[in-house]
Amino acid sequence: MTVRLLDEAFVPETAAWMRGYARITSRTDLHGNGGEEKVRLVTATPLYVEYAPQP
Repeated sequence: MTVRLLDEAFVPETAAWMRGYARITSRTDLHGNGGEEKVRLVTATPLYVEYAPQP
């Protein structure tokens, strides 16, 4: 599943601006658009998180 498919699968109301500290769990390079576009997907485990105002 690509990042674009994940973005289309969930409604924007499930997302929120947050800030804090996290431990990086994994990093994966994905390829989209026939392998021409490279996207990096980073997964992290939150250690401390709080809601933040939209920039």
